[in-house]
Amino acid sequence: GFLLPSIHSAPPFFTEQPNPSTQAHLTEQWIRLILTYARHKRLFVLRVEDAEVPGGDWDEILRNERINRRILPSYLSSLMADMVAKNLTVYEPPKQTRAVILYWRLPEEWADVLHSWATATGQLNTILTFYEISPS
Repeated sequence: GFLLPSIHSAPPFFTEQPNPSTQAHLTEQWIRLILTYARHKRLFVLRVEDAEVPGGDWDEILRNERINRRILPSYLSSLMADMVAKNLTVYEPPKQTRAVILYWRLPEEWADVLHSWATATGQLNTILTFYEISPS
């Protein structure tokens, strides 16, 4: 299973903080948590609505029932905006701010992974479909 960081048990983690340096630290913690969880669960899309849906794909990290806390949609939206600003996500579809595609690997990292795979399997300079490069 996924191991949650200890900060996930701290009630202040789930609310925006008035102190800018504290908030900056929490934002980094949230971003790291969201991206590592997405990679672990192979999730690519995060929506503001995920903060409101009990039992959804993101429920494990966006809520902590033991301490009766959950992230508010407005806070999640703010975190998503920070992630877009840092090029860790993009809004999808463009021109809205309710859903993002997560880069748990940056596009450049995916390019390196694909190039390494193509080189290792002798597929370099071969035209392949997405189906052919997907694991079966």
